[in-house]
Amino acid sequence: KWRIQKKEREKSLKVLVEMLDKLIYKFFEGLDNAVSFVETRVIKISEWCWSTRVKILRKKRRKNDS
Repeated sequence: KWRIQKKEREKSLKVLVEMLDKLIYKFFEGLDNAVSFVETRVIKISEWCWSTRVKILRKKRRKNDS
């Protein structure tokens, strides 16, 4: 009887560990997706800022050259 209980406990512990593994995996997957989303947006904003800066500087140079 004790061996049966031990096997059942081991089986339920294994199921619990698998559930925790899936939960942790999903959590870090979501975290990774969120960081990637923010990183992509920051890069796009940075590129936009630089291109805008370059346009403004070119306009200033054209005015100064004229």
